[in-house]
Amino acid sequence: MRLLPFSLIICIVSVSFCAQKETPAPPPIAEVTTPTVPTTPTPPTPTTDTTRKLVWSDEPLGYPKATNAGIKEAINDKIILLNNDTKLLNQSRDQWLQMLESSFENSSCGISCVVKEFSMVVSQQFAVFFCVMIDRKVFDKIGLLNEDFGTGSGEDIEFCVRAIKSGFTIHQVSENQKLNQKYYGGNFPIYHFGEGTVHDKDLVKDWDYIFVSNKFKLAKLLNESWKNMKLQNDKKIAVITPVHNDINHIFNAVNCVKVQSIDNVTHYIYDDASDDGFEKITEISGIDNLVIFRGESKKGQSYGRNFLIEKAIADGCDLIAFLDSDDIWAPDHLKQSLDAKQDNNIVYSKPAFINNTGNVVLPVNIPIPNIFVGKQLLHNNFIWISSVLADKECFIDNKFDDNLNSVEDWDLWIRLHEKQFSFINKDSISVQYLV
Repeated sequence: MRLLPFSLIICIVSVSFCAQKETPAPPPIAEVTTPTVPTTPTPPTPTTDTTRKLVWSDEPLGYPKATNAGIKEAINDKIILLNNDTKLLNQSRDQWLQMLESSFENSSCGISCVVKEFSMVVSQQFAVFFCVMIDRKVFDKIGLLNEDFGTGSGEDIEFCVRAIKSGFTIHQVSENQKLNQKYYGGNFPIYHFGEGTVHDKDLVKDWDYIFVSNKFKLAKLLNESWKNMKLQNDKKIAVITPVHNDINHIFNAVNCVKVQSIDNVTHYIYDDASDDGFEKITEISGIDNLVIFRGESKKGQSYGRNFLIEKAIADGCDLIAFLDSDDIWAPDHLKQSLDAKQDNNIVYSKPAFINNTGNVVLPVNIPIPNIFVGKQLLHNNFIWISSVLADKECFIDNKFDDNLNSVEDWDLWIRLHEKQFSFINKDSISVQYLV
């Protein structure tokens, strides 16, 4: 197979790290090397080899900008980006090049890669840029790497999204599998020490922060809904359950919290001096996020809720959800609530009403508006407590009135509304309410 001319771009972050590679000498190419993060070596002695060209920067440029500097100097139609944390393995002559070039037998191919991965941020696959061959026509049509990603991370995803939107396809040439979080192996003759340079704190400071920051930068460009969801999901949620003599239902309540589809959830239970064998709750195993408090004398569910909210806020919880001991959530209840909450303080929803046999029954005679109407709240309580997810700030200076034997939740919703806390109905049913 006759290889077409190509240009090889190697971003050298650390000369000492790069020197550890035992990369076979490539065929005649235009090689461009640029430092991307702080390093102290001096430029190498100029060479008379006309197949290589060095672009040097005394200041760290970051991966996208450094790579772009190389691409601008490249003269061929096929351009390879090869990270300095890779090592080409023993192979027949030019095997790696032939494998990459084979993708372009498909006229729509713009990017040939060793590995594709799926990005949760943009919900599509992308080529991992530790080793890729890119057709020059892609750069001509969509431009270079996005230099706003600074040190690097996310620029390959953003570039691939632009390429796909412009009609190019991405082809994976290998059967490579990610063996663990750092290494790649398979039938492509390359060894990749994933992120092999950026975790050197002498070279890159605060890599973890950069990585997360660039994820949000990517989301801001391409998927605002992911950014909003992630910001909400990163918050700690406390589930508040007061219980008194309800051993027949509490296990179902605990299990429905256990199977929620999101993380960062802690279930707080206050046993209001039960005498029906509630201690059996401790027999539930495999639940790391269950915190139980026992009262010596019965004080009522308002006291229990206030007590648990105070504990949850002290533990660093950001959001408060309520679940009565005889009610049940769908597995995605909290995720639905987070998605619907947006910038509001309180999200709630209409429940499905069930009886003791589990059959759905007609709702009690309380109209539930599709949107929140504050004036209507003064006439009837259409906010069912087991559907509520609220910001912790709602409860800093506002408590359930433990002098009330009933409607204590209605009383609190009215007071929160009067203090300008915002409510929203998520308009989907994910709670079963026992009547």
